[in-house]
Amino acid sequence: MKRQRLATSGEWASGEGPVRRISWQLSRNRYQHQEVEDTGEVGTTFKSTGTDGRLEVEHAAFGGVKGVVGLQTELLDFSALGEEAFVPSTRTRSTGVFVLEQTRLAGVDLSAGARLERVQVDSDGGDRFGAAARRSYSPGSLALSGVYPLAAGWSLSANLNRTERAPAYYELYANGLHLASASFEVGDPTLGLERSHGADLGLKWEGGQSHVHVNVYETRFANYIALQATGATVENDGEQLPVYNFQAVPARLRGVEVEGRWQLHPALAVLGQLDAVRGNNRATGEPLPRLAPLRAMLGLEAKQGEWSGKLEWRGAARQTRVAEFDTPTAGYGTLRLSVARQLRWGQTDALWYLRLDNLGNKLAYNATAVPTIRELAPQPGRSASTGLQVRF
Repeated sequence: MKRQRLATSGEWASGEGPVRRISWQLSRNRYQHQEVEDTGEVGTTFKSTGTDGRLEVEHAAFGGVKGVVGLQTELLDFSALGEEAFVPSTRTRSTGVFVLEQTRLAGVDLSAGARLERVQVDSDGGDRFGAAARRSYSPGSLALSGVYPLAAGWSLSANLNRTERAPAYYELYANGLHLASASFEVGDPTLGLERSHGADLGLKWEGGQSHVHVNVYETRFANYIALQATGATVENDGEQLPVYNFQAVPARLRGVEVEGRWQLHPALAVLGQLDAVRGNNRATGEPLPRLAPLRAMLGLEAKQGEWSGKLEWRGAARQTRVAEFDTPTAGYGTLRLSVARQLRWGQTDALWYLRLDNLGNKLAYNATAVPTIRELAPQPGRSASTGLQVRF
């Protein structure tokens, strides 16, 4: 596997005038990996080259309204070379404009955002993929949110959104054995925009260095695009591999998220997180495929001078609400220990860290992975990593 990333960013700021800030980001990414046969021969080589650019302009307040307007563009060239390529060579071009405006009205902090895009996804085609093809989309998204302060330290937030998403190249054009997941994946070049509308409600308490955030949400999809098991199989080297289709179905997602921090002492804090989601196909009532189970984290964080440390327990419940042809996954709990030290040499800041994951070396499976991958590649076992981050 080879990976290369080049990035640059900059910002110009002014304390006066109609334009208060201009910022930009530009990055270029190259990626390549090869799937190697048991004989040692390279079966398929995957390559992708992507360029992302983003420009933001922050304007001064007009009539109590301040905000940001911007432009974002993404270019992605993908190729799969070899007899076992499951996706043709493709090119994705996306250009979008966006705006985010904020104001305060009757004691409520209001935000409104909008985004318009033009997306084009081209396929070079091939023997298994048919003739060269082009799909063009014009997705748009809108969001409105508000934050209302309650008693001291407490606030209530609400958000309404309508979102559209263009299908990815693999959702449109896949048609072949995906050896990395030991499955046969089939795209649908007739897929339209994935459309959804949703709402969420949040409650927040903050007191000094302590806080608790609770959020509940519901999102309804007119056509939720997901990789669905069909129950069919294909033969490959004497093995029967499952067939998955990218399909759009009416769906609903409901969930809750809780995150908190309690500062026991200036040098010691308790951390906690919890999230759960439930999703159904609205046409059949069946569970959506490969949703995460109830997950939780409980941690203890300590700081003393330049040193810091954290001990975390991370767990997931059993996932028994599974789609047809899927299998349940067992619950698990793992321990993570991390230690870090701040360093400084002249004008240079640095951070050294050491992280130990899955201290008990527990065997755990990811419910969000397709079953074939789940069995072939469980969650990582006991591991250690260390590094040095330098900022200059």
